[in-house]
Amino acid sequence: AAQAEKIAGLVAEVAALEAAKAALSTDAEATGEKLDESARELAESREQVAALEGDVTSLREAEAEHKDALAAAEAAAGEHAAELDALQTESAAQAEKIAGLVAEVAALEAAKAALSTDAEAT
Repeated sequence: AAQAEKIAGLVAEVAALEAAKAALSTDAEATGEKLDESARELAESREQVAALEGDVTSLREAEAEHKDALAAAEAAAGEHAAELDALQTESAAQAEKIAGLVAEVAALEAAKAALSTDAEAT
């Protein structure tokens, strides 16, 4: 009878150990699945980070290109401003020249009129 109790106790202990083993196995599977899911999420996050780094690189390259284009446009604007200044200076010089010629023509016409008057008087 004592041995039967001992055997029953051992059987119960083995059953309890087997139940604990099954529970641990289930927990291990759930933990493994969670680890797999976390690994997938980490891989997706890394892909997103890589894509964002590529976007940042592209944006920096575009910014550099735009800065170069802006510098070129500013240089061209400076050249055009210098050309405009030169044209304005030339235009002012030509206006002075024209005014001189107009005055010269007026003087010649006055002289012609004076000569014409002298010729009539003679």
